[in-house]
Amino acid sequence: MSILVLEHEEHCGPGRLGRVLVQYGHRLNIRRLWAKEGVPPDLDDAQAVVCLGAAASTAVLLGAPRAKGEAGLIRQAHERTLPVIGVGTGSLLVALALGGAVGPLGDNAVEVGWRESKMAFAGTIEAILAGQPWRAMQFVWQSEQVTKLPADSAGLMGTKACRTLGWRAGIRTYGFQQNIEMGAADIERWSINRGKERQAAGLSHEQLMSETKKWMPDFDRLSERLSRSLVDYLLPASLRQCS
Repeated sequence: MSILVLEHEEHCGPGRLGRVLVQYGHRLNIRRLWAKEGVPPDLDDAQAVVCLGAAASTAVLLGAPRAKGEAGLIRQAHERTLPVIGVGTGSLLVALALGGAVGPLGDNAVEVGWRESKMAFAGTIEAILAGQPWRAMQFVWQSEQVTKLPADSAGLMGTKACRTLGWRAGIRTYGFQQNIEMGAADIERWSINRGKERQAAGLSHEQLMSETKKWMPDFDRLSERLSRSLVDYLLPASLRQCS
């Protein structure tokens, strides 16, 4: 058995979350969709699904030939109550697969860099978020958000422009649009490679890296805690491959 990881772009890997899963003894089945590796035909070998993000918009990702099969696997996993974790743009794809809707951020904003998130009431009593502050600085790179949550969902946290930054559907499906998988080196690479988007958001490379130096230690610590909580609560020890 393995964790099915859906990777949409070469430089948008599982990062921190992947490292935590491996540290806990889980095997990753990473499907590099950007390299034309198809999604598996079924979930027979999967004990959970992780849907990763991308620089591309949801419209572009939904236009790919694999999109229908990917959405079908996400729905199947959710219906079987297998853990499903969406990260970054991947959280939007999970919401869409489960009948939610996606649209632009409030006031058609673009959020690039560090933004304060605030927990909704549901977040303050959510076990996965134990040990997380009610307000925290998150790293985001987004122009879209979940505008309608899937059925049986609860919003957990949001920023001023993105009200559904974090959410839960059912008992084992979670979406976190902040980039919990990323480290400082990843942010620097995005800042350079996606400079036009950063500049359009009114942010210089120097400013972004200065803010990253300020906020990254807390973000690292809290994202590590969140990643470990996801594994602890959603993937019991009996499913691990080794001690």
